[in-house]
Amino acid sequence: CCAAVTASMTPMLGLRYADTRDTIKDSRFILCWGNNPAVTMHAYWKNYAEAQKNGARIVVIDPRFNETAAKADEWIPIVPGTDIALALGMIKIIVEEQRYDAPFLRAHTGAVYLVDEQQKLLRQNPDDPDSYLVFDTLSKTLVRHDSAGIVPALLNEELPPDSPYSTVMSEIYRQAKPWTLAKVSAETDIPEHTIIRLTHDYTTTTPSMIVQNMSGAQRTEFGTYVAASQFYLALITGNIGKRGAGVCDAGGARQMAKFSPIIPPAPNVKKIPPIPVSKIGEWVVKGKPNPIKFWWNMTMGAMTQLPNTNMVREAFKKVPFVVVADNLMTSSALYADLVLPVTTIFEDVSLMAGVRSHYVQLMEKAVEPPGEAKPDYWIFARLAERFGFGEVFNKPIEHYIDTCLEGSGITREMLAKGPVRPVEGDWIPFKDGEFRTTTKKANLFIEEWQKKNFSPVVTWMQVSESVKGSPALAQKYPLFAVQRKLARSVHSSHGMNPWILEVQRDKPNVMIHPEDARRRGIQHGEWVTVFNHRGEHRAIADVTTHIKKGVVSLENGWWEQQGGSSSHVTNDQVDLLSNGHCCNSTLVDVRREA
Repeated sequence: CCAAVTASMTPMLGLRYADTRDTIKDSRFILCWGNNPAVTMHAYWKNYAEAQKNGARIVVIDPRFNETAAKADEWIPIVPGTDIALALGMIKIIVEEQRYDAPFLRAHTGAVYLVDEQQKLLRQNPDDPDSYLVFDTLSKTLVRHDSAGIVPALLNEELPPDSPYSTVMSEIYRQAKPWTLAKVSAETDIPEHTIIRLTHDYTTTTPSMIVQNMSGAQRTEFGTYVAASQFYLALITGNIGKRGAGVCDAGGARQMAKFSPIIPPAPNVKKIPPIPVSKIGEWVVKGKPNPIKFWWNMTMGAMTQLPNTNMVREAFKKVPFVVVADNLMTSSALYADLVLPVTTIFEDVSLMAGVRSHYVQLMEKAVEPPGEAKPDYWIFARLAERFGFGEVFNKPIEHYIDTCLEGSGITREMLAKGPVRPVEGDWIPFKDGEFRTTTKKANLFIEEWQKKNFSPVVTWMQVSESVKGSPALAQKYPLFAVQRKLARSVHSSHGMNPWILEVQRDKPNVMIHPEDARRRGIQHGEWVTVFNHRGEHRAIADVTTHIKKGVVSLENGWWEQQGGSSSHVTNDQVDLLSNGHCCNSTLVDVRREA
């Protein structure tokens, strides 16, 4: 789901995601919304500490008092799945109190584009997708948005009284207007005075930064709107494109320099209908969109990271031949017909030029691989030879490294001397309000959403698997489950590392509020089972006020081998208990073990 959410930001900003880590230290207000950078960005936590030392306030919005909240200035607990309501409530205050940055919105965003009565963006030329029309308040005429010397109308009040059109900004406000303080508070369980103060702090204690980092808040049904609503706040207030501001997510070298494909595109390839990542188990079992006869699983822990583990297990069993290529006997490998041992990053030469690191690095071979372990590309080359196009894949790895580096201005010879950063100085995404879209402006009205029958501007959507969204289901499973990452693993990687297990606990916990525990006769430290209609999860009860009442927090990354039988798999709720739409929208209950 995180890939789908972050990819949906591309039509808005021109990038799938962007990372502001270099200037965290310059921020004066850091809003960690549904994430926990003290654990998930621990390599950069020193930047947060430096920001606090410089006078910044750190505020955490999360149903769990997480490790970041322990270091923050304020913790704001929230009902899971209600983040859109909070953002819309904040936008309502910002618009009505005129806390928005009108010059920035006019110059650098599509907030001024006009929308007709059919909810279509107006264009000067239908054949020119960038010819958006605005209403110039000086000449009182409709003109192209990029015309010189204009002052476009931002809100409908600036349009002629009889105008059949609306501005995008007014369409956003139309969605926010119903979200009064009382309504937001009732939905989120955040006090009204806290909502007011949070909004005022974000808009006045600047530069302000929202830390998103593919958060748990957006790993839910309608998570695209959650992520977009946070970008709305940054764009509407002009808190983006400058030091200490923006929305902090993943991002790295591939956003800073141009790299080339390592192999040419295949000619005349028929488009293969994709399977949504969060639906792999369900769709493979149902034969959607086509029956799968062969499954190659690599660089992914399907049995520890995909939603609805029981369905993924059934999918593995249904496919006639399953290959798992990995360097460990993972939970997925337990269900493979063939396990191919592959090398680790220390056992072969490779290139790191990704979207998570600011450096391009030559990954050098440190040791010989054990046994028959081979690199993934070597295995592909042998397969390609058997299929008759081996010449594309069977060149030395150095050839593919050089090919990838073409256009970047970086050479393998440069990397042999050490890692290279494609840019000098601190990286500031969308610096000075220049976005990566074709117009160089941020889009707030997303036509791609509209084509999928969703609102083209952020709107409130009730998460279906929630107490309010599914009252009947909530009678059986009244607790909302959220997940947490642990310092012991990266997703499920390192989950069986014996050195880590020596210093970290080797059994999963579930955080539960004392009142919820008392109702179920659960004592701190005893084994319990978290369950719903999709499966069960065993864990040790951590009875604590560090979790919001009505919510339980389970842990990501536990392997099946660490939990026992297939009927009592110890995995996180992302895998076993979640509904397949998402990772963090799950109703459950908890019982004591007999």
